[in-house]
Amino acid sequence: MMLTNMKIDVQGDKAVATFLWHSITAQLVTTEGKITEYGRERTELVKQNGKWLISSRVVLTEGGMPESLLENYPKK
Repeated sequence: MMLTNMKIDVQGDKAVATFLWHSITAQLVTTEGKITEYGRERTELVKQNGKWLISSRVVLTEGGMPESLLENYPKK
């Protein structure tokens, strides 16, 4: 998994992290990797007792999703 274009907006004890992600797969260790799926994520965090915890997370697949996951994906 490769994460890019990460942005973290911190406002006191709350933060929002957004980024693009790419799943890269190779058939063999010696073969070229290919992007097999990609999308974006938005994660909201809260700081409690000195630790950052995830309060909500939305992961969107924008291409290459395996057919087995399509029935559970939002149709918006």
